[in-house]
Amino acid sequence: MVGFRRFRLRAALMEVAAASLGVTVHTGKRLESLDCGEVPVAAASSSGSSSVAGAAGAPAFLRFSDGSALEADLVVGCDGLRSRVRAAVRGVDEPPPRYTGCEVVFSVAAARQEDVLLWFASHRRPESRDAWGVLRPGSAELEAVQRELLEEYRDWRMVEALVSQEQAVTIKGGNKALEDAVTLVACLTRFKGDIAPALALYQQLRIPRSAAILKDSQTGGVVSNLDSTLAIAARNTLLRTIVAVCGTLPSGWMWGYDPAAEVAKAKLA
Repeated sequence: MVGFRRFRLRAALMEVAAASLGVTVHTGKRLESLDCGEVPVAAASSSGSSSVAGAAGAPAFLRFSDGSALEADLVVGCDGLRSRVRAAVRGVDEPPPRYTGCEVVFSVAAARQEDVLLWFASHRRPESRDAWGVLRPGSAELEAVQRELLEEYRDWRMVEALVSQEQAVTIKGGNKALEDAVTLVACLTRFKGDIAPALALYQQLRIPRSAAILKDSQTGGVVSNLDSTLAIAARNTLLRTIVAVCGTLPSGWMWGYDPAAEVAKAKLA
């Protein structure tokens, strides 16, 4: 397993995109509307298999808050929790965000030489304004959250928490985003830029994979926030036993996934 910090990955990708691929990156853009036209969608045929319906190749039209507009053959929405791209595609079927009642606390700090001290925890917390957005540095809200976390985790002891840059812990969300990107490129490459079958195969591969990752995360949240003292003791004993026997938790299905290989061997339904 290889780990790296996200800001370093972003810098490397931006450098390659500009220097090697000739990609122009526009920043400070806020999407106001997206007209998808007849977007290719997967539809079930009478035989039970999936086919692609709609006018394949129809362009999408994007309009931004600064008055500029853009026409594109393919739009990839990576615009967060309240994605305007996702809402444009799904329309009234897009459910609003729902707070689950749990938050993940994640901390990274510099340690000795090139080492990094990393830890994270899941805890229950009532919904509040800071649960949905970024708090401004120096704000009263941020200071209140910091005091709350320092109080809650004041008794924690960091044992064997130092990991080198080459062995840094990877996080599911970031890894899934990389899988998404590699899979999409592999699908487009396999079908030589033909968007309709490429997206059909992408959907065929990513929906079950994403659902499995989400289920694993949800299960982890439940297991991490048990209330019963007996259940907590049983959980801790079981986890220690699994690690003692196997050396780690059984997560090879997640970290050993090869998106490009999956695309190469997949058959379009």
